[in-house]
Amino acid sequence: MRNRKPEKEMFSPEIKERKKALVLNSRQPLDTSGSSLWLKSTIEAISWVARQGYTLVTSVGMQTWEVVLFLAVQNSIPRIVLVPCSGKESFSSLCSFYSRQFNLDDSITEYLPVETGNEAVRIESIRDQCAIGASDILIPVALRKNGSLMQLLSTIEKSRVQNRFVTQYQARLEPLHFRYTDGMVINDHLVEDSTEYLFHWTRATYDSWPDERRCDYYDAIICSNSYARTALKTLEHIIDSGVIIGSSRHMPGKQRCVSFTGKRPDEFLPLMRWRSRYHEMSYEPYGIGIKRPAALADGVKKVAYRDSVSGKKEGERWLLQSPGKKGNWVVEDEYRCKDDFRLSGVEKNDLLVVCATPDEAPGLFNTFGIRVLPMFKKCC
Repeated sequence: MRNRKPEKEMFSPEIKERKKALVLNSRQPLDTSGSSLWLKSTIEAISWVARQGYTLVTSVGMQTWEVVLFLAVQNSIPRIVLVPCSGKESFSSLCSFYSRQFNLDDSITEYLPVETGNEAVRIESIRDQCAIGASDILIPVALRKNGSLMQLLSTIEKSRVQNRFVTQYQARLEPLHFRYTDGMVINDHLVEDSTEYLFHWTRATYDSWPDERRCDYYDAIICSNSYARTALKTLEHIIDSGVIIGSSRHMPGKQRCVSFTGKRPDEFLPLMRWRSRYHEMSYEPYGIGIKRPAALADGVKKVAYRDSVSGKKEGERWLLQSPGKKGNWVVEDEYRCKDDFRLSGVEKNDLLVVCATPDEAPGLFNTFGIRVLPMFKKCC
């Protein structure tokens, strides 16, 4: 399907007989919460669509589309889901994935593929045009001035546009990333006590946690007045679940691993920086330390830095790392555990929780009963 309105025969009778509504939002700040104006107005718009008895047109793969899909499910609204994909096999797999992630009732859900054979054309642009083509009523909410959606909307006959939920587009005001400044004073007690630990550092995530469905992620976002997946919240989730879930991202052979460092927190702090390419921090000053003997006994091993990992046995590759060409990975002093690391198998006396500020420490200790030390004794 490319840049055209779908044929009515593509839809089930339940969906075909209803008018199709499309709620439009430009890309929004990643740290959205229930107090965000665009989200409040979107919730009102979805409630109105439900009262009118319309079908919702939405998509996946981007926050502003997926939150509409989540709200459609919450309000039992029939929906048409546009699925960006590379072909039939990819489309089928993605439909199954999103059906599970959002707990979709397939009896009131239609999936339509959005493909592009031209890499010069952004899939987002094709999706926007397909969504508008599939809809009878367009409901703009928070659109960026002179943005692509606003430009598309200017070409649509006004009788199709419902403007009652329009709210001002608000760019992010605060930086997403943690910044180490001269006013922050390193906690001497942490420096002194951390030499016998291996540390796993975490960061804020702008997606669901690895063990979380997307519907639960958006539910947490909407129900919270501040961002619900900060580095502190992520650390709390790791401790509460008792598992550090491994990731295959950037790992040799795509083997899932949990990364640790042998560096003291004050030595590792300069490596906590914003990665503009990925729109995320590398790490933030929130983590958990495991005493070396306990970590090594539970399968954590030191990484070997090699100029080439090609030709190595598959079973060895997960412990090999290039020293880097543009950057220097050796300074991370990395250790890895294959698959996941279970904190539940480690004695509490062998654990040390690290948070950023002194005011965060009491709550963590009272909740989990594990020793806590802040990275900084003074923040200003």
